[in-house]
Amino acid sequence: MTHPRPLDGLRVLDLSRAVAGPFAGRILADLGADVVKAELPGTDVAQSYGKVIRGRSGLYSHVNAGKRSILLDLHQPAGVERLLDLAAACDVLVENFRPGVLDRFGVGWPVLAAANPRLVMLSISGFGQDGEDAGRAAYAPVIHAEAGLIGRQADLTGDPPEDIAFALADTLAGLHGTIAILAALRLRDRTGTGQHIDLSMLEAMLATDDYTHYSIDEHPVWPARGEVWPAPGGPILVSADRRYLWRVLKDCFGLADPEPGVSLEQKVRARAQVISAWMAGHPDRDALKRDLDQARLAWADIRHGGDVLAAPSVAGRGTIVEVTDGDGERRSVVRMPYRFSGASSGPPRGVPEPGEHTAAVLRDWTSCPELPYRWSAPNLPEEGRLAPPAQTARKPTLETVAARAGVSKSLVSLVLRNSPKVSATSREAVMQAVAELGYRPNAAARLLAERRSHTIGVLLNDLRQPWFADMLDGLTPALHAGGKHILLGDGRIDRMLDETLTWSFIDFGVDGLVLAGSIPMSQAIIDAASQIPTVAVGGRGLDVGLPRADVLANDNHLGAALAVRHLAELGHARIAHIHGLPSVAGRVRMQGYEDTMRAAGLGGHVQIEAGDMSEEGGYRATVRLMSQPARPTAIFAANDLTCVGALSAAAALGIRVPEELSLVGFDNSVFARLRALWLTSVDATAFEMGQQAARKLLARIDHPDAPGETILLPPRLEVRGSTGPAPA
Repeated sequence: MTHPRPLDGLRVLDLSRAVAGPFAGRILADLGADVVKAELPGTDVAQSYGKVIRGRSGLYSHVNAGKRSILLDLHQPAGVERLLDLAAACDVLVENFRPGVLDRFGVGWPVLAAANPRLVMLSISGFGQDGEDAGRAAYAPVIHAEAGLIGRQADLTGDPPEDIAFALADTLAGLHGTIAILAALRLRDRTGTGQHIDLSMLEAMLATDDYTHYSIDEHPVWPARGEVWPAPGGPILVSADRRYLWRVLKDCFGLADPEPGVSLEQKVRARAQVISAWMAGHPDRDALKRDLDQARLAWADIRHGGDVLAAPSVAGRGTIVEVTDGDGERRSVVRMPYRFSGASSGPPRGVPEPGEHTAAVLRDWTSCPELPYRWSAPNLPEEGRLAPPAQTARKPTLETVAARAGVSKSLVSLVLRNSPKVSATSREAVMQAVAELGYRPNAAARLLAERRSHTIGVLLNDLRQPWFADMLDGLTPALHAGGKHILLGDGRIDRMLDETLTWSFIDFGVDGLVLAGSIPMSQAIIDAASQIPTVAVGGRGLDVGLPRADVLANDNHLGAALAVRHLAELGHARIAHIHGLPSVAGRVRMQGYEDTMRAAGLGGHVQIEAGDMSEEGGYRATVRLMSQPARPTAIFAANDLTCVGALSAAAALGIRVPEELSLVGFDNSVFARLRALWLTSVDATAFEMGQQAARKLLARIDHPDAPGETILLPPRLEVRGSTGPAPA
């Protein structure tokens, strides 16, 4: 039986960008509304965050899954007319421009309400539609600061003020905006009249903040939050006031004050030490959890990254769902958390390509299937000031063809390559634009299959990481020997690889591509790999389908196993791991660490601390690890830079290496080989991998249609002075 969706039949026009407005639209789409996202000129900032798949980023996908998409340019009179037609046909309009922007376009609330008296319009802004701060730019961090969240965290922890890693103000504004929309629709059912909702992100924060009452009452803040304690297998959070926790543990398990007659301050410190020792003294993590459950204390594992998705309460309830985009691409997104006894919810479709549904929406909502204008995509600055008209290029490009046709640049590329994935309507629009503009494909791209430029494009993620330098030392001479030179693009410098470097390489007519490390995978890169002989080095390609590319990677699971076995053979049991960024290589190394620890009978000592592949991240993670009562005697670091940070932290804490703490890095980079550091490290064979990548790419250039091959290179452990026997 197919259950209805609660908001079936509701039409929502989403003019918003970034997070707050699109999140409200995403909620309504999961509940069954026909939500149409209007793509405006300029890049949506949400496209800048997360992994890019076929031109849509992780964050953009999260807040826009389930919607349809149209193109809308309010700089053109026809675009304003189109907006009025759509507003007259819909129930809800969502926007998050700065106050006054829509009025300057001539489509403010009075005009829209005249076009549709039943319209409910949600306007989200940082500080409200009026008042002294109404015109200020506002993103989530700005509201976190103005609402007192950042200051309160600093006051409670004693640390310098720092923003939280969560766009809380955006999501709260989206949630409150959704509630207000539903309330306005209920009111419209009774009165027949729509509403304009003025929603301030700052007010949404204050209304939701369970600490605001302290400010109202001018009362000292008493933090009601969980505490993290050392435990077998890694820290554990217990959600209980310290005084209550002591009483419960005293009554249930007999914990006692070590020195009853001391001052209150000394007693508080002593009790914390007793609780820490009790937590860490359990034989394993399951035993501790059983005791906490027996005492009816709420606890939680400290999860990181992908570990969250593996939790039974997430994986077992289908929280992550797979959707299919209009171009056939499948991706996973979080479903909204609404489960009804007799209704269904969840994203009804995938993530739209900009403008994908323009003709269909016009036909469905306005009975006007034709596209009355083509936009030229002038940039609309974030503050909403009108930009001057764009100048028409003398020589038409892919961008101008895409703008004339009202589609994306990647879709134009698919049409020109006669891809079967393109609909007849889109193909006709693109070819009409090509004819009108007199566009001719770039000569280098047209002749790509017929000539050689003797140049190889190399895309990598961060040249500051020594692994890339070692890999290039192997790659470059081998390519030179084959008569090739390299063009190098660093993703740290230009994150928009799909729109700049990749297309530049195609236009230059490079003979081949090397994708090194965790390059953000985009549709442009996938398209390029289908046209140009490609080799992926160091993990990229293992998680994305590149059927005509060769993949060379280190066996990271084995590398982690070599590190853990070496430490275990030296007598270490409390072996911690500082993991890195959530890349393919990082995840596999962490899994190798966990698997080998369990295989060695050390599963109760598994301890994973978050890092970021940098020296500073390694330093901070080691300080956290070594500040615990049951501190590790050995650390396996995600890479050598992290291991250098661990070495620096040990020196700062007065811990001798390797007498009191053994350290193992990964990559066997130049840092590990410095006599002053002399780190034991897993050799990731970067130099050999570069050499093999060059040979594979030269062979693929000669035989471009050969099926792709995946090669795992075995690592080796280089033992130096940073590891020694476990302390007695």
